[in-house]
Amino acid sequence: MSIDVGAIYDKHLNLLIGSGASFGLLPTLALKVTRADNSSHTIETLATQYEQAKDKQRLTALFMHYYQTCILPAQTMPFDALRKDADRAPILAQYEQLVRTLLSMVQRRHGIDKRCNIFTTNYDGCLPHAANHVMSSGGQDFVVNDGSRGFFQRVVEARNYNTYFFRTGIFERRQQAVPQLNLINLHGSVYWSRSDERVMVSYESRTADGSFLDEAMCKAVAPFLQALAEGGKDDELPKVDLTDAQISTFWDKYGTLPIVNPTKWKFHETVFEEHYYQMLRLLSFELERENAVLITFGFSFADEHILNLVKRSLSNPKLMVFIACFNEPERVRLVKVFAGYDNVACVTAAEGNLDFAAFNAMLTTGGTLLPAGPVVGANA
Repeated sequence: MSIDVGAIYDKHLNLLIGSGASFGLLPTLALKVTRADNSSHTIETLATQYEQAKDKQRLTALFMHYYQTCILPAQTMPFDALRKDADRAPILAQYEQLVRTLLSMVQRRHGIDKRCNIFTTNYDGCLPHAANHVMSSGGQDFVVNDGSRGFFQRVVEARNYNTYFFRTGIFERRQQAVPQLNLINLHGSVYWSRSDERVMVSYESRTADGSFLDEAMCKAVAPFLQALAEGGKDDELPKVDLTDAQISTFWDKYGTLPIVNPTKWKFHETVFEEHYYQMLRLLSFELERENAVLITFGFSFADEHILNLVKRSLSNPKLMVFIACFNEPERVRLVKVFAGYDNVACVTAAEGNLDFAAFNAMLTTGGTLLPAGPVVGANA
């Protein structure tokens, strides 16, 4: 089954992008470690297992691995250099193709609403950089709304996604809707920071302030990380000999990151965590709208908060969800997860794996990409 673009381009379009989209630039959350029943662990499931077992040593070591392999590389990702890298430049090109495809879809609409929501659980800067590159390349007139407002200091707030941009003539006799991509980081971003419990965003070039791990920490967790890389049963992973001081030092630094951990996150009613709660509510509201469409790519639904939110929203008979599955085993798994929901379609590629290129090709099937030139909405 594929996606009938001609039937959905004029609906309330929402995308949910997960770590699979950035595979090749950053690792996914999948691990080689397995449970007793041979099912595979992800960082989410193994972290949840350690939390429930109150195994603070291994939990800390696992998040040290997550920080070093996923977060730190995302913070320091050299996009200019990556565009010259023959192996990794195609991944960024697919992000840019996705931006162009979405602009083409909203441009085809006859009404004034030419918005599309891109929800993502990724922290990396692939989507902002792709949108910026498309915009700076010329020929595409559109707005990226990342939920921030401000001048020298830009603050992210959920209410800002309700803003919509129009152009008017000199005498305001006509209005033109400007195509808009709402970029919603459900789990935070490497461009975010905390300031008085507010979420600030800055796209200034930045480098990480060194690793959170010192030499002694690296030595203490080395056997665990090696076993994690080699794979095997979860109960065979070695013990970790971090001291209480090392554990405390790591979590103190890790706690400064404006991100949601890949585990069973709970809402604790701080202003900062309420922001993530508001982002999830925004996703829920969008899925409750009439004629809403959600397309997921690179997302495993291992995050139980989002899985349960989407399942609750599926009671909306006017919602249609398309889940892009990388391969047939993944499709079989997700069909079981969403068994009983008639408004869910798990799609795969006709041939081979449904990678980023195949996904983009699927979204352009039945549609025609606009030629280069101003992309401005029709008269209201």
